[in-house]
Amino acid sequence: RPGVGVFGCGNTVSFCKIYNAPQQGFCVVGNDNTVEYCEIFNCCTDNYDNGACYCGSCPPARNSFNTVIRGNYFHDNGSENCPYNEGAKDFRSETYDIYLDGYPATTLVNNIFIGSAVHTAVFLNQGANYCTVDGNVFIDVSGVFHREQGIDSYDPFKEYDMTEKQTEKWKTAYPQIESYIDMTKIDKGHHIIINNTHVGKGNMLVCSSNVHEYENNTHYDKMPKFLKELIKKLDKQ
Repeated sequence: RPGVGVFGCGNTVSFCKIYNAPQQGFCVVGNDNTVEYCEIFNCCTDNYDNGACYCGSCPPARNSFNTVIRGNYFHDNGSENCPYNEGAKDFRSETYDIYLDGYPATTLVNNIFIGSAVHTAVFLNQGANYCTVDGNVFIDVSGVFHREQGIDSYDPFKEYDMTEKQTEKWKTAYPQIESYIDMTKIDKGHHIIINNTHVGKGNMLVCSSNVHEYENNTHYDKMPKFLKELIKKLDKQ
């Protein structure tokens, strides 16, 4: 059970401190939601295949577009003592700061991730296409687990038995959704990973480097002075 669960459209979660949650810190499903300026820590300490911020793989999540997750501070999530899923051990570890599990057209911008006991800060699973990861900072944690698009199809209009008029409204509001009928034609998940900073342990990108757009991402072996000052300010707040 998440600390905060958002199931609907046009909701905003702002300036929350979410912590000490053995499972999800927050869960989001629905269109045009915003999660901003929150601190999320010590979450996802007692489970696997989950995220401190989890955006699900259920059919409503595949019909969920244009959520923005911005300006949040993720740290110290996950645990080395989490239960382990033997069936997935050859593919990936089990917890993430942000887990986009079939949640398309999500924008992650200006978030900070520090040293959690997670596999990567962000997981872009199959079905979570058209996502943008822009201007984030990853410190002593791998940045983005990019799972290359596999063979999959999904008819977002049949799922809700939409009328022709409803279908046209949906296509106008979220033009990417029509491509989900044959997701194999979506170029490399159409993910954009740009302008991010990675410091210290881990890598900026893991699993597949075959990204639609991957530009201007910077790595530092040691913490630069401007980031040290920024983290001090965050910790004081």
